[in-house]
Amino acid sequence: RFLFLTKDAPQPTYTSATKKGIPLEKIIITASERIDLPNYIALADLAVFFIKPVFSKKASSPTKQGELMGMGIPIVCNANVGDTAEIIQQTGAGVVIEEFTEKNYREVCENLNDMLLTDPNVIQLGALQYYSLEKGVEVYSQGYEQLL
Repeated sequence: RFLFLTKDAPQPTYTSATKKGIPLEKIIITASERIDLPNYIALADLAVFFIKPVFSKKASSPTKQGELMGMGIPIVCNANVGDTAEIIQQTGAGVVIEEFTEKNYREVCENLNDMLLTDPNVIQLGALQYYSLEKGVEVYSQGYEQLL
């Protein structure tokens, strides 16, 4: 099943799924409040998110990546959005699509079974390496010390 958590209208997703031959009973589309996200994430075997690699995203870091990694969920995402690809590749937390091409999509699909075997603890350790409160305090402290 595909679970889409979005506040966008569901019809475009249903239309695309129908065109690709995906049965609509395999798709669940719902909105979620932030407090409910851990419950939805816990349902996942794998997460997929693509963010348009536009200029304004070059320096961004998707919150959802830290949330997913913190819960040990393997990720499929695209490159050219902040340090997303670097973190995924360095921690072994998933697979990065470098370009939106059929070839790249096929390569990812061929590796899905291996991704599902990824130890969630490995992904969670990667999350701690990049997203822990302690790490954040350390990095900010170093930045402030350099200003003094």
